[in-house]
Amino acid sequence: MYIKRVMIVGTMMVAMTFGGNLGGAAADSASPVAKIASGAPLAPAGDGSVTSLLRLSSKEELYEALYDGRSLADIADSTGASIGPVIDLQVAQLAGQLKQRLDSGSISERQYRDHLAELRSVVTESALRSY
Repeated sequence: MYIKRVMIVGTMMVAMTFGGNLGGAAADSASPVAKIASGAPLAPAGDGSVTSLLRLSSKEELYEALYDGRSLADIADSTGASIGPVIDLQVAQLAGQLKQRLDSGSISERQYRDHLAELRSVVTESALRSY
């Protein structure tokens, strides 16, 4: 049970970080790296948060669903939302964070390229996995 809580809380923190980082999403959309990484339009509907993309009313509702072991894809399916924009948002935001780390010198160019290359598959796998 402990590992399940760790995974749920970790996933929730990532989701809340993305939801609260709307200003960063606008900056990321101007980045060619983010556009390449996502392969899709970066202007999500609504306020651009994970909760709005999943058609949920609050972060608490998202937290409860994740804590109950549902995946982001399960949540999207149950609300009639599409998981694609959620994945695109997460990929774009993480690509932006990787770029910031590269620019600050905390990762090398090679590490940046390697992480960026696997970013979409990691995010997609995470969104589809139930814990």
